[in-house]
Amino acid sequence: MNEIKAIERELRIYESLKSRAINAFDKGNYEQSLDYIYLSATWAWTHPFGIWYDDKLEYLLSKVGKCVISSEMCNYERQFNKEREEHKKVVYIASHLHDVGGHSRVINEWVDMLSGTFREQCVYITNVMNTPTVSPYIINCLKQKGVRIVQLPWYDSYVNRIKEIAYWIKKDSPDIILLFIHPNDIIALSAVLSFDNRPYTVLFNHADHVFWLGRNAIDLF
Repeated sequence: MNEIKAIERELRIYESLKSRAINAFDKGNYEQSLDYIYLSATWAWTHPFGIWYDDKLEYLLSKVGKCVISSEMCNYERQFNKEREEHKKVVYIASHLHDVGGHSRVINEWVDMLSGTFREQCVYITNVMNTPTVSPYIINCLKQKGVRIVQLPWYDSYVNRIKEIAYWIKKDSPDIILLFIHPNDIIALSAVLSFDNRPYTVLFNHADHVFWLGRNAIDLF
């Protein structure tokens, strides 16, 4: 009985946070809405209570993205031509990189694996948990392989970082996006969801046993 009450309490907290995210959006306060979406996803991720995804929360995340990113930016069109086919690009989006641990190491290994297929490889780091990525070993390994790294300012607002990710996606025009993100990465997903015709998107889901965001932003996981 105590376990049931605990689960019910955790669910009520989640629904309260999500409701606050919706209310903030309705008032046009997109940064506050993103704050509550982040808190909702983080709570559900770290307090398992039987929900593994939430389409309504992701829909809200997509609406925020479309509101903060210009319609011109959201219109993603990849040009198909011979030169483009010979210069394919892949973009990895990571929430954070670490010198120790398997998640970042997988990105490093995928860079090696895909080097024969893609002429250009880039890594965007969202720093969604608002702490800087200070991982000299893995970053140096990637740079030595010719990978361009874009690290978003960890101290900047969620809205500004969403705009910046969208800008780089539009500018780089990748053939494929590979998501190596935490289950609560509202920055990466809001940006990806904002595009009307986004690149083929794959999620490397290292947390499919708990709540995670991204089900509606990906083509394969």
